[in-house]
Amino acid sequence: MSKIRLTNTWKHAGIALLVGLITIGIHKLIHIDPNAIFEMGWFVLIGFSMAAIAWESAQKNPNWKDTAADLIAGIGTLLLALWAGGAI
Repeated sequence: MSKIRLTNTWKHAGIALLVGLITIGIHKLIHIDPNAIFEMGWFVLIGFSMAAIAWESAQKNPNWKDTAADLIAGIGTLLLALWAGGAI
């Protein structure tokens, strides 16, 4: 059985965490006014997911397990960060 070698999965999670923290910061700044209704978390999550899928697709990587792990790490980290920060 061949061993799966994940090369840049932590980079995907790190970038997603950075995007999540920036989104949470902007979300908190906009919600200074209690009457403001502005939910950007879902928009950022969908946009990030589409960009991540396009990026992985453009790499033409035959290792689908590495691609799946990268997508789960990136999108999952962003989802958890936005959820924990109250942006979604």
